[in-house]
Amino acid sequence: VKDPAAAMGMNSHNLGARLFNTPLTHFVYAAAISMLPKMAIVGGIINNDNLALFGAACAFLGTQRFLEGRITPGTAILTGSGFALAALAKLTAGLSIGLMVLFTHASQFRRFQATNRKGLLYASIIFIFVFAGILPYLVNLFTIGKPIYINYAAYALPYLEYQTNLNTIEFIQHFFRRLVEKWAAYEPSNIFQILSFFLLLFLAMIGLLRCFSSKPQPRPLRLLITSSLSATLIMLLIHIHHLHDMYFKTGHLGGATVRYYIPVWPAIAMAAASGLEVIPGERARSYLAILLFVLLLSSTALFIILWHHYAP
Repeated sequence: VKDPAAAMGMNSHNLGARLFNTPLTHFVYAAAISMLPKMAIVGGIINNDNLALFGAACAFLGTQRFLEGRITPGTAILTGSGFALAALAKLTAGLSIGLMVLFTHASQFRRFQATNRKGLLYASIIFIFVFAGILPYLVNLFTIGKPIYINYAAYALPYLEYQTNLNTIEFIQHFFRRLVEKWAAYEPSNIFQILSFFLLLFLAMIGLLRCFSSKPQPRPLRLLITSSLSATLIMLLIHIHHLHDMYFKTGHLGGATVRYYIPVWPAIAMAAASGLEVIPGERARSYLAILLFVLLLSSTALFIILWHHYAP
């Protein structure tokens, strides 16, 4: 794969074409995937993030096939290899995608009969890839007691008086403020980037609430949204706990970044697109979709202009 970021985008758009029937909802989903502000810089770098994103997109597409009832070796290879790639590239990606795959498959446990030959083959392929993905972390766990080695001394501030004295509530406030700032491809964030962030979250929240309403989304889409967002919430709590522990030990206040959540970004895009569907009035839905598109496009366009102006 010469460009994992582009491959991730194609896989994600393939997923959207399967899940959304109306052009407007597919348009919002495609815009949220294609113009994620952070991808303007992350997608153009050779790094482990892009490999994790490619693996995550494969896992999403494979899981969607599973939820459609396509319990085949091809589906198992797509889902399992996607998880393995994501996990081997990045622990946070492995955690979020692994939980998403686990939750979606657990929700279909009654329908998924592992006792027959077809189901047993599917489960065996998945387990092989899961083992491959978690093997390095298991080795670390049994040798150093942790899934990854962290040298806290490298993060420690040289002088204790320079440390910011934050209590737990203040630390959590700082965490979320930095997370919003890191949404942008560059800092400080401008008003367009901040508005696009909260508009997407607003629509995604409506989409999530719709999952529990009397008129929910189709079952595959509903399970993908709830499972992925549940995995994201668990990872968010672990992320906050880990950074708070690091701050307590070293005084270091970094680490709150959106990059860790990009692998499960398709779930937020799905929730936002399905949330738009329940906004009353076709004209209102069209205006919101255009507004989101303009905000996301302006953010990426401004980054390109600044990059060409300031880059050496």
